[in-house]
Amino acid sequence: MILIDNFKIRLNNLLYGENSRQRNLREHTEDLFLGSKMSLFEMRMSLVEQTVFVSPDPKYVWGFDSSHWDGVLDLSNTFDKGMRFAIYKCVDGTVSTNYFLDNYPNSVNKGLISGAYAWLYPDKYVNAKSQAQATWNRIKNLTQQLPVTIDFEWTNYSGNPANPNYNDLDIWVTEFTRLSGYKPMLYSAAGYMNGFGEMPSSLKNKFSAFWFANYGVSKPTLPIGFSHWDFWQYTSSLSQDYWCPSSINKKELDGNYFYSTLDDLYALAGTNPAEPPEPPNPPPDIESESVGEVITEGLNIRSGGGTTYSVLGTAKMHDLVYGSVDEASGWFHLFAWYHFDSGAVDMLDGWCSAYSDYLSIKTAPPSDVESHPFDGVTTYSGTRNGYKFWLDIIEPSKVTYKVVHPSPLTVGTNIDGDIVYNGGEWDKVSMPKDYSVSDGNVYVQRKEAVPSLMVLETGQLAINHQNIVGTKQAISGLRYILENGEIPSYLYGTEPKYTEGHSRSIHGLKLDGTHMVLTSEGVYPNQGLTLLQDAEIMKEYNCFIAFDSGGGGDVTRVVNGQLTNKPEDISGGVNVQRHLPQFLSITIKESGGGDPIMGDIKLINNSGETRKVRRDPPSGKAHVYGSEFAYIYNNYYAIANADDAYTYTQDIFNSNGDMVARAGDIWDKVREIYNDKGVLMPLPLDSPTDANGKYGWTARIHKGQPQLDVETIAPPPSGGVEYPDVINGTEEMLVNGEVVATYDVVKTKRV
Repeated sequence: MILIDNFKIRLNNLLYGENSRQRNLREHTEDLFLGSKMSLFEMRMSLVEQTVFVSPDPKYVWGFDSSHWDGVLDLSNTFDKGMRFAIYKCVDGTVSTNYFLDNYPNSVNKGLISGAYAWLYPDKYVNAKSQAQATWNRIKNLTQQLPVTIDFEWTNYSGNPANPNYNDLDIWVTEFTRLSGYKPMLYSAAGYMNGFGEMPSSLKNKFSAFWFANYGVSKPTLPIGFSHWDFWQYTSSLSQDYWCPSSINKKELDGNYFYSTLDDLYALAGTNPAEPPEPPNPPPDIESESVGEVITEGLNIRSGGGTTYSVLGTAKMHDLVYGSVDEASGWFHLFAWYHFDSGAVDMLDGWCSAYSDYLSIKTAPPSDVESHPFDGVTTYSGTRNGYKFWLDIIEPSKVTYKVVHPSPLTVGTNIDGDIVYNGGEWDKVSMPKDYSVSDGNVYVQRKEAVPSLMVLETGQLAINHQNIVGTKQAISGLRYILENGEIPSYLYGTEPKYTEGHSRSIHGLKLDGTHMVLTSEGVYPNQGLTLLQDAEIMKEYNCFIAFDSGGGGDVTRVVNGQLTNKPEDISGGVNVQRHLPQFLSITIKESGGGDPIMGDIKLINNSGETRKVRRDPPSGKAHVYGSEFAYIYNNYYAIANADDAYTYTQDIFNSNGDMVARAGDIWDKVREIYNDKGVLMPLPLDSPTDANGKYGWTARIHKGQPQLDVETIAPPPSGGVEYPDVINGTEEMLVNGEVVATYDVVKTKRV
């Protein structure tokens, strides 16, 4: 039977063309964009434009799906770039698809949680039981992780629509479950399933998870009778060149979200071990000008800076080397070598290639100052080559963006907003020079392929030189200074625009969609940082893509109504702001207030000393502690959960024989830090994270010595606890033991 069905499908594909998601995108655009505010023209344009960079939403676990149309995939860096799962097409009806046996095993080996899917044809054309049998035969001898998925969507046969229905689906899933012994997943779309009405509950219960496609929306529209999604295919245009380059040079890639945590995804895949694995060996906290991570399978460590020197050893993928790049030889001169697999550290005088395909080098910021002017905004300030700079790192979900076009032209301090920047390049008369959008209204149409910062209706940010459907705010600049985390070769050019220094305004994005704005000072004429030096700062702070949005006298950075940078323009011997036709205004969203909600104990620092927050508590590895990244200053306090505390039951020594923890020591998993006025001081953006958000570790008792005082945070009364309807009185506000305010109190019954 399968042989006959194979022949029928192959003949159909030969004569009428193969069924594919891309064809359905063209023929059923409105159904796949169900719920989107785009016009049909905009939907179709979004499918024919080249791939654009839009960061996956960091609140989800993200992955991709792939078919034989994508060829053999290079997955060497896909996991490191943030992907955690991948699903590959294994059969088309009963016909085995090309490249599946190349991609799937490699995907499993690279650490991606992997799955397979099959395309369903109606039973009257291709026996549905045969299709289920072909699917099981294709995958039964492979390492199975995610349940197999059946692709239930628009299908053609003999050149005509031949859509499978619920009866066809029932035949397939019943047979597959009989063969495999487990429930598969279902892929479909509300625009397809709603044509058959509500799915019978008896059929719905035969699936373990549901995966729906819906593009151009902030959350997927679900089929009738569904209230939950497990996977969401939210785009068909991730950059395949970035995530997993294709052997056939395909550019687009389907992007997907998983609804819950990574642990839940492992549980669904059946790969979550009964006991949690030992955590990977954290790298040592070693002071070094630069740290290089090995990004190739093997990198020789030599006795000198060149290939003629003897090999001392071979570093493996993810090993770290500590040292600096030698400008004379161009090689990396190292004094320490950290082994990722074992956690061991070799102290030696060695050399290795600094070529960017082999070694990813990060240079420690030279004493830059970190501050948190607003919730969701971290600022690093310092100097490079004698010129001041400010780098604002902004969480888009915590702010509101607005592009402002004042009339007449005005200066930045006259614009409302918590932070105000100059709004990109302009014609030096009265208008922005290129693509500009404010509140969804196009102010200036795109004229050239210059990079733009675009704020989308979903709240995500994108940088691209082509328009993106659903753009709400946009400003444009001059040129890219970072692409895919690398500096373009033209920034090393000798033309004046590359060698001159100026004040600069740079916009960029991290891979997780975090917004970065670099403002640097300069002096007229032609003094300041070059574009290359700006790019190096952005790369230093892990920027992924960035562009030059203007310079010279245009550069404006206003915080809380105050201009922070010295303008280049001088009038009457005084530095003056330039009047501009466009600004980018950022307003911090209200974060609410109330008692801490991230824990049940308060850790108070009354020691008179600063207490450190680290990435890990002490362990018996080669290092002593995880690196410090936040601080609990005197009179500050932190919030933690008592259940998360780690108590040492024995003395711990590192590999050097030094005691790093004593039996009875307690380390707490900190969620929030508050200053002496009770104001939340956000943890840095690069803090470790888990399902509950950012965290760090701090010592309550260290080597037998108390470090922090502990108070229990009383839980709110339950509904059964009654208060008098109204209590009037007064309370005093104390700061450092002094009464600073007296206020009336009115409390009502808590329900």
